[in-house]
Amino acid sequence: MTTLTFFIIMFAALLHASWNALVKGGSDKRLQMTAIALGQFQSCLLLTFQTPLYEFL
Repeated sequence: MTTLTFFIIMFAALLHASWNALVKGGSDKRLQMTAIALGQFQSCLLLTFQTPLYEFL
């Protein structure tokens, strides 16, 4: 495993842990999940339109 792969996996684990902590710590869990999903949706759209198509093929 390369160093870059390791850090990507650790970053994903950190994001997952912080997402779970936000949901568990909030009083309205549905609102917390909606806010997290909308934030991820915006990031996904940004990355989708900035990544060239040939990288997926």
